[in-house]
Amino acid sequence: SIGAGFLYPLLGEMRTMLSSVQGFVAAAAIGDTAAMRAAATASGVAAARDLDPAMQQRLPQEFLRLGMNTHAAWDSLAMDVSSGMGTEQSLGRLGGIMGNCVACHQQFRINLEK
Repeated sequence: SIGAGFLYPLLGEMRTMLSSVQGFVAAAAIGDTAAMRAAATASGVAAARDLDPAMQQRLPQEFLRLGMNTHAAWDSLAMDVSSGMGTEQSLGRLGGIMGNCVACHQQFRINLEK
């Protein structure tokens, strides 16, 4: 279990990823590759760089690995969209990223300390 103060940055990262999913899908629906790239970039590795080292020590290594893999996948998607990846293929890649989200939420729960 963790304290509430540690929880807020993690919830912020998850909300950013959810916003990226929504923004990416909405942009893909109208063929706006610049907005697709921007949505993906918002959840890239840079979004995780401020994670408190004390928090990193308290989180399971598999959680951290899966999270960083997910952030890196967002960056990779942004680069591939910039390089001309088609909408259909990019949406397939987004499905893979969302598979990481589902796996994480199925495997991990955060219990607050009292």
